[in-house]
Amino acid sequence: MQSVTEEVVRVISHQDFRQFIHGLISDSGPRFRAIVEGSFAYATSKATIQNRIVQDFAYLKRAVEKCEQCADVNAFDQSFVFEAFKAEHSDLESIKMHLDKL
Repeated sequence: MQSVTEEVVRVISHQDFRQFIHGLISDSGPRFRAIVEGSFAYATSKATIQNRIVQDFAYLKRAVEKCEQCADVNAFDQSFVFEAFKAEHSDLESIKMHLDKL
């Protein structure tokens, strides 16, 4: 967006209008990008967007930390085979010890 606004030609610089304003106005004024970036609306919008990005990344970091805490449970869930568990743990005491371990 900044590259595009940098290339926007001011009306006084436009070839078709040069004949009407030649000698009346100089082209030494601010460029379109400077006008936009100097506005209050642009500054507040930019700050709001940047703040939202920072908040979103902080939220994602917390979410990743919570997911990492569940990695062991997920790994167990992915590798658990009920039939093998049943074959290995046939009595109540064995099942209780396994559940305590989990």
